[in-house]
Amino acid sequence: MDPLDRNLLRSPVSTPRAHETFRAAGVGFVWVTDGLGWQSMQNPLREAFGAMDWLVNIKLASKGMLEAAVRIELRT
Repeated sequence: MDPLDRNLLRSPVSTPRAHETFRAAGVGFVWVTDGLGWQSMQNPLREAFGAMDWLVNIKLASKGMLEAAVRIELRT
């Protein structure tokens, strides 16, 4: 399976599992949420919070966390 296959990210529900595929291929991954997702996507976001290196909401992204995550991922 191509780890960069966009079908892996067709649904936010599959995003935490897709992260493992990307990680195995040596590809960094940052999930950015609008923050409102906690209301409608609680289970996938909880799963992601425990499994992913980077889960950032818009407020944190606006304060520089997204930029920091990308810089760190590019170094590894």
